[in-house]
Amino acid sequence: MVEWQLTYYPDKANVMEVGKSRAQCNRYSLGNEPEAPLTKIATEEKDLGVTFDSTLKFEVHIEGKVKKAKRILVIIRRTFRFLDDGTLKLLFCPFVRPHLEYASTVWIPHLVKITTMLENLQRRATRLLKNSESQSYEGRQRRLDLPSLSFRRPRDDMIEAFKIMHPAVGYDSRASASLLQRSQHEPTRGHFAKFRIEKFCLNCRNFAFS
Repeated sequence: MVEWQLTYYPDKANVMEVGKSRAQCNRYSLGNEPEAPLTKIATEEKDLGVTFDSTLKFEVHIEGKVKKAKRILVIIRRTFRFLDDGTLKLLFCPFVRPHLEYASTVWIPHLVKITTMLENLQRRATRLLKNSESQSYEGRQRRLDLPSLSFRRPRDDMIEAFKIMHPAVGYDSRASASLLQRSQHEPTRGHFAKFRIEKFCLNCRNFAFS
């Protein structure tokens, strides 16, 4: 048994309750000492760049990332007087879009207002093109060869699923075995790499990556 050698400070630890009610919630804390008092109840916690909230809707995280991406887009607009197709794509893809897609498999949005808020930012960026006033958003996308964010998120999910199903090119199979599980039933058609689909009561679980 490995001894826990990290010093635990109760005054720096928070507890976040996840669930529909306090009696049914799952409690998570930064420490594992039962005698330590845990008095601070947090409604959100940031870990590895992703802000988790007690409802697991990730609205706080997404709104924060959208605001940061907007600030970068404003800087681009003020810095460059003329933006052609190549320059705008060269600036948007590495500096703005990563804020809207980082760890998207964790905070997969399923609310229309959230997906619209994310897509509106890319729509706003494509309006910076010169001579694009008469073009629709789809036309500007084809002009820039820039797929929508709602298209790229399922693509990223499929890439992550491929890595889980093929440990040689992706993750450790022991660490990712609980995320996706193969179907135990013999398929009558299709292929043998089908996932087992489970049903849940809460939307935060139904729309999760697994």
